[in-house]
Amino acid sequence: HLKLIGHSLQGGDGNDPRLRNLVVEVKSGNKTMRTPPFSAAVGQGDVITLNQVLFVPHPPLREGATLRVMKLHKHQSDALVGEATIGQPKGAMVLKLMRKGTAQ
Repeated sequence: HLKLIGHSLQGGDGNDPRLRNLVVEVKSGNKTMRTPPFSAAVGQGDVITLNQVLFVPHPPLREGATLRVMKLHKHQSDALVGEATIGQPKGAMVLKLMRKGTAQ
């Protein structure tokens, strides 16, 4: 589950304009995997359930894995929505996304 915070105006297709073209990226060691792009519907609440499985190697003990939520852009660099470090994965987890030291 991803907890998304923020409100914006509704777009014509029912998706939140600020929460379009998102991907979840997981990096462990030298392997990085991404989900296909997705959007969050207006009024969906602050939790999105993704039915995606990403296979990456178990993270190095002192390094951990990094999970990032990114907003894809066509004409500029992708934007970081938030990220979390996973020390040692243990089944289902709830992660607090951070950006520039602030919870998202």
